[in-house]
Amino acid sequence: MRKNGVNRTLTPISGGVCAPSGFKAGGTACGLKNQGEKDLAIVLSEKRYPTAAVFSMGKTIGSPVRVSKRHLKNGLAQAIIVNSGKANVFQDDGETLAEGICHLIETKLNVDRTDVLIASTGTMGESLCIQPFETGVETLAKEISADEKGSISAARAIMTVDKNPKQLSYAFEIGEFSCKIGAIYKGSNHINPNMSTLIAVLTTDVNISPQMLQKALETEVRDSFNLINIDGITSPNDTVCIMASGKAGNCKIEYADSEYKKFCYILREVMMKMCRNIVLDGEIEQKLLECTVIGAKSKQVSRTLAKVVVGSQNVKKILLNNALDANELLFAIANADAEVDFSKMELGISSINGEFLLFDAGRALPVSKEIIENILNAKEIKIFIRLGLGNYTSTAFGCY
Repeated sequence: MRKNGVNRTLTPISGGVCAPSGFKAGGTACGLKNQGEKDLAIVLSEKRYPTAAVFSMGKTIGSPVRVSKRHLKNGLAQAIIVNSGKANVFQDDGETLAEGICHLIETKLNVDRTDVLIASTGTMGESLCIQPFETGVETLAKEISADEKGSISAARAIMTVDKNPKQLSYAFEIGEFSCKIGAIYKGSNHINPNMSTLIAVLTTDVNISPQMLQKALETEVRDSFNLINIDGITSPNDTVCIMASGKAGNCKIEYADSEYKKFCYILREVMMKMCRNIVLDGEIEQKLLECTVIGAKSKQVSRTLAKVVVGSQNVKKILLNNALDANELLFAIANADAEVDFSKMELGISSINGEFLLFDAGRALPVSKEIIENILNAKEIKIFIRLGLGNYTSTAFGCY
């Protein structure tokens, strides 16, 4: 019996990708990085489960992306294998190598190679061969576990320039059923406009069809990962996937009903948390810059405007000088190719130290240097734009 729930609370729990029932994970070193650092990770499920993925939208994509797309045509998978250190990109035999690694998973872990997804991240243009993976997969087969240790090990193995391994997990409710979601992920630069060097593996125990899982992931990526703009540079191997074991016991989500909408909300909230962590974990010390556009006429307008503002180099320059006035923000907004009525617009800035309105109803407001400096003396800065033209909202993420 279906029970529509209204509780949208996310409760942090331990476990990472192993928090939802039905999943194991692990990481090991196979020689692709220096000094014996972990560089090969796997997330493995008990059997084939509904799986969804989104990949790089650039014109140039890596061989692992092409292989994963082929393997996921039926919407089912049982494992994802990820290497770091050297990226499988621009190699003549790249697809052969990727398929060979999937075959190793079949041999060592009894998983059909066509049920394996594969991702690769690291330095591009360096030669890769199958031998390190033979040793690495054999070790992984012995070391994977269904606890947080396995998840952390996998999170560490997919790192490149990240300062810290990234994982999270939460409990939530759908109707009367207790559900879980977990993730490991990496990425800290080369992120624009559509994920780029981001790789993320999510797991959940929600019971949902492959079609609705894919629809949910594609929808919520647009308002989370695709709204990160760190440095304007893209990359060929970005991959985000989610596997759903169905072990929570809820009635299968097969339509865009209230339970599907709630799952989408949870997925979006989790990925927004991942976005913030990615931006704050860059190669150098940096501040998170968020821009939230409220009251746009369309979703496309709210996304475009938010992303242009966080990507504006002029806005970042004045923020780096611990100053801000309406002028550079207005220039960025005016050049965003988005419909804006400045006579209705409100523009302001906020942080944990307070909020200040810079522009209202067609006129710039006097700026208090002392208040602005105090607001900017925080790790996370938020710009808000209230358009007053519709019901659509988006938040984009950048840094300076």
